[in-house]
Amino acid sequence: LMPDITGLNLTWRFDECIDALSTRAIIEYSQSGADVVLGPACSQPAIQAGTSASFLDFPIVLWGPPYQQVLEDSQAYPTTMSTSFSARPRARAVVELARKFQWTDLTFMFSTERDVLVGRCLPF
Repeated sequence: LMPDITGLNLTWRFDECIDALSTRAIIEYSQSGADVVLGPACSQPAIQAGTSASFLDFPIVLWGPPYQQVLEDSQAYPTTMSTSFSARPRARAVVELARKFQWTDLTFMFSTERDVLVGRCLPF
């Protein structure tokens, strides 16, 4: 994928979508001489990590779309960017789809807690 790049050091750390672990990782990587952090993937930890990264003037690249609109605020999070578009266009698409087909009842399923049956944000 990157044939001209040599000397790349990639470190993997799974934060389990826990705010404190994400924030600690940003602080530790910024102090260790790292150039950038890719992540975190979950929204709330991304907000906390983005705040720390902003204070430290350290770049982070969110791995996935920012589901929290606040993460799109470049004034509040000047060192944070995302690898994909925000979730707002997706939400608008669902609304337009419901209008087009005149759906009046929609169900959104989500989990507010980590659960072994869900598998999201759990170590492999």
